[in-house]
Amino acid sequence: MSLIAFASVKGSPGVTTTVLALASVWPTSQHLIVAELDPAGGDLATRFGQSFEPGVISLAAAARRTSGSSTVIEHCQQVLGGVDVLVSPASPDQVNAALRLLDDRRVWAELRSNDPIILADCGRLGDESTVAHLVQASTLLVLLVRPLLSELHHLHARLPALHTLAERMALVLVGNGPYSVSEVADTLSIEVLGSLPSDPDSAGILGGAPGSRRALARLPLLRATSALVEQLQTTTAPEDTKLPLAEEVDPAKPDRVLAGQAL
Repeated sequence: MSLIAFASVKGSPGVTTTVLALASVWPTSQHLIVAELDPAGGDLATRFGQSFEPGVISLAAAARRTSGSSTVIEHCQQVLGGVDVLVSPASPDQVNAALRLLDDRRVWAELRSNDPIILADCGRLGDESTVAHLVQASTLLVLLVRPLLSELHHLHARLPALHTLAERMALVLVGNGPYSVSEVADTLSIEVLGSLPSDPDSAGILGGAPGSRRALARLPLLRATSALVEQLQTTTAPEDTKLPLAEEVDPAKPDRVLAGQAL
C-alpha cells in the first residue's frame, strides 16, 4: 500500500486537513510521507512557515538524474513535530510543470512498489487532471465528500469516469449531512471507509495554528481518523502486514461501517 491518493470532485471537504490528520496518527513503526500534489497549488509551506524548497520543485529537478522513494525522502520537510511532507509552491503553473516532469519520469509507478507509504494530496480532480497517472498508479483512490445531496449527485456523475482511472476507490464522508455511511454505500455501490466529524479545533492546528500532536490526539477529528487508519490498512494491506495504532493516540473509536460491509 505504498501510494494512496486522496482527492475530492467538488467543493472543499478538507482533503489536505484529512491527509495531515492521518499522518498525525499513523503508526510510527512505518515511515510515511505526505505528498502535496494538488494541481491548484500547495499551501502546507505557508501554513507552517516553511520554505517552498526542498519540495516538489526540487524533486522534479532531481528526477532528471535519479528517482525512487529515497529521492523523495531527501526532498521532504517536517511539520507537526515530525510529519514528513513534500511541499508544493502556491503557483499552479509551477506545480503542474513539476507534476508533468515527474509523470514523464514514471516516478509514480516506482513509489507504488516501494516504501515508505505515500499519502498523496491530489486536491480536486478536474476532467483533465495532471494527476491522472498518479491516480492510476495508486493502490487506492480515497474520495472525500460531504454527505449532502448536491455533492453526492456530482460525485455520482463522475464515478464512471473515475472507475476507468483508478484501480480501486473508496469514499470518506466529511462533516454533517442527512445521509449515513450505509445509505451512501448502498446508493452509490462503493466502499465507504467511514466518516469524519466537523472539528474546527483540529482543523485549526492542522492549518498551522499553535498546537501539538498530543493535543490533536484528544480531539474528535483525530479519534475518528485513528479508525480510518485501521480501515485503510484493512482495505490496502495483506492480513499479515496490518499495523497497530500508534501508542500516543486515544484508542476510543466512533461506530463505523467496515469497508464493503454495506455493499
